Amino acid sequence: MEKYTDQEIIKKIKTVEDAEKLCIERESDLTDIEKSIAAYEKLCLITRQLNQGWIPDWSNFSQRKWFNWFYFASDGAGCGFSHSGSGSDSASVLAHVGSRLCFKSKALAQYAAIQFKSLYEDYLLIKNN
Repeated sequence: MEKYTDQEIIKKIKTVEDAEKLCIERESDLTDIEKSIAAYEKLCLITRQLNQGWIPDWSNFSQRKWFNWFYFASDGAGCGFSHSGSGSDSASVLAHVGSRLCFKSKALAQYAAIQFKSLYEDYLLIKNN
């Protein structure tokens, strides 16, 4: 695959179609993207079912909304993707946390993070396989 400078690639990609045209050169990119999208869809379904119909009310600042965060660490001996914790925020959601993946309780958020860790990993990480 041809490599471009930052300025060259900015000039080449002005639309989604431009990005799609360049992506055809690397089919592995599509496979990785498809795996991430499939994992996200599954996480959305799991979250919806665990929340049993609860929908976050983003105009209600006193309503707690729980979300998970993860960390990826490399210590030289190996790498690890781990659940870092669950938090809530009643006033806002961080930009890197999708609102479709928030939970009505800390217990549900922690359960999902541990039980479905591999799906979160597939969704959040780009891997060199």
